[in-house]
Amino acid sequence: MHESSHVAVWFGRRREKAVLATCEKHYSKVLSVIMEMKKFIDAYCSSDFDSARKIFEEIFRFEREADDVKKSIVTELMRGPFHPLDREEIMKLVLTVDDIAAYVKASSRRLLYVNPKEVPENIKDGLKTITYKMYDAAAILKEGLSRLISKPDDALDAAEKTERIEEEVDDLRVDLIAEILKWGDRVRSIGSWLMIKDAVEFIENAVDRLEDTADVIRAIVVLST
Repeated sequence: MHESSHVAVWFGRRREKAVLATCEKHYSKVLSVIMEMKKFIDAYCSSDFDSARKIFEEIFRFEREADDVKKSIVTELMRGPFHPLDREEIMKLVLTVDDIAAYVKASSRRLLYVNPKEVPENIKDGLKTITYKMYDAAAILKEGLSRLISKPDDALDAAEKTERIEEEVDDLRVDLIAEILKWGDRVRSIGSWLMIKDAVEFIENAVDRLEDTADVIRAIVVLST
């Protein structure tokens, strides 16, 4: 492979390392969105709707900040002398991570349409479980991203752990959706259970994007060796 197209060279340049550092900053903002989602789901499942609404404002704020960082990365990639292959990989990383925050915000927004006192406890417990799993995967992947250059083997290990959590969440989602459908047979408002179902699906989509991010990290590690 020609030297100019090798991702290892991408890592070796000061300007491009700065872009990767900004990608870590972007991911940190997205991780903050997920951390706030944990707080949101705790408040929601405790039927503390007022606190949940306030926490949603923080979710919205961090998601907006993440979007601003994403825009700065895209601008830098357009200006910098990057090889097309290098630019493509970093764009995949940024856009995939950005989707995570969007799905989390969409999930919390859907939940705000439903009074938590109307939601059965088993469904709220399920929501809490998959949200916590999402946070675990995101935190693991953050460590992997931070070691992408210094310890690529650790980055690969984080990617593998993230994939396993995604598989767990997928199984949990199937069972949770089944419970939501049963609830739908007796709920008065079809809109309520549809919003809850959508919220679960959006969390699962966010976890899928975490796995996709893990795949991008794998690709970068392979291309850089």
